[in-house]
Amino acid sequence: MIIDPRKGTAAVLTDPGPGAGGIRSRSRHDYIFGDTTTVGAWSVDTGQFPTYENP
Repeated sequence: MIIDPRKGTAAVLTDPGPGAGGIRSRSRHDYIFGDTTTVGAWSVDTGQFPTYENP
């Protein structure tokens, strides 16, 4: 799971497999903060993550 607090988004990368230069994820699922995502056996409530404030 990759969290981007600047944009309020998250990405879950799954299905690892061979790729150029080594193992790569073959599937990506994008979410916005507030969504509940599944990462393996865990459910993650992304609404609990803070975003960066604009200066």
